[in-house]
Amino acid sequence: MNSVFRSYLATLLFLGISLTFYTQISPWHRASLGQMLHFGSDGAIVFSVFDAYVWLILLYAAVLPFYYRQTAAESKALVVARAGWQKIRNGRVFDADEALALRILLLKFFFAPLMVSWLLQHLAAFSGLTSLPGSGVAVNWIELYNKHLHAPLIHVVVFVDVLCFTFGYLVDHPKLKNGFVSVDPTLSGWLACLICYQPFNQGLTAFIGWYSSDTPIVGDPHLQFAINISVLLTFAIYSTASANLGFKASNLTNRGIVRHGVYRWIRHPAYTFKNLAWWLGAMPPLWAALQTSVLGSIAILLSLCGWTAIYVARALTEERHLLMADNGYREYMQQVRYRFIPGLV
Repeated sequence: MNSVFRSYLATLLFLGISLTFYTQISPWHRASLGQMLHFGSDGAIVFSVFDAYVWLILLYAAVLPFYYRQTAAESKALVVARAGWQKIRNGRVFDADEALALRILLLKFFFAPLMVSWLLQHLAAFSGLTSLPGSGVAVNWIELYNKHLHAPLIHVVVFVDVLCFTFGYLVDHPKLKNGFVSVDPTLSGWLACLICYQPFNQGLTAFIGWYSSDTPIVGDPHLQFAINISVLLTFAIYSTASANLGFKASNLTNRGIVRHGVYRWIRHPAYTFKNLAWWLGAMPPLWAALQTSVLGSIAILLSLCGWTAIYVARALTEERHLLMADNGYREYMQQVRYRFIPGLV
């Protein structure tokens, strides 16, 4: 049995085990993959996230033999399977390459279904955008944007972000220069990252609350327009940071240092502008709470500070990870001095 065939079988086994876990063991994944999504302005096209995920796995399975023949490298699944068997037989500890392969598989196992689900949800949300009024029709453009355009445009912008990360988790190839140099080996790094994602963030939300909205509601239409545009712009810069990462986009990984685009100005632009969008989106409920309840307004501020603190922790653990290898990140830190806000911090 040649290496290509062994790699292929090991990867199919990994995909089969993953799909079994998602559909038979994890209630959260069953609910997430079971969502029925409606596409098109009339919602006539309907299918589940699970259907799309299975077709994606089938496409993946069809392409993999050619990938393994071209790269002449063993699959991560084969490396882990062999190391696991040897550990069972003689207790041998994973070496560095085997441990890296295991962490890569865990990364893909967690993020692949999540990203695919989000990608399809955002696609369905903006596919239902209705056409704009024709010529000769009087239009209040501020009202049109606030009520009909803002939410779909947010989905378009975030779709770009999720698309970059979906591709980053699913595909790594030498020609794309997005191979995994390392994956964070620390528990604190993984915890700081995973607490931001479903289903783990549900417990955190129950504890510290969530008060922001991508489509915040205020009474005055002009103020509504101003805050909506501000939220859209912050999300646009956040997604631009993901686009700047390109094929390297993925959490907890070192896949090479990106120095162009918004990364020329600060080291964590995505975290800065994602959090800024959340603070802007929480201003209407915060303003309302300030008029009625001191405790309510304090709760909102503590919640926002709590979420921001988590992303500060993510930035710190990511930098610690990137500094573990001699890959130029230390020089990048000297070139770009500020993490979040130019001239401040």
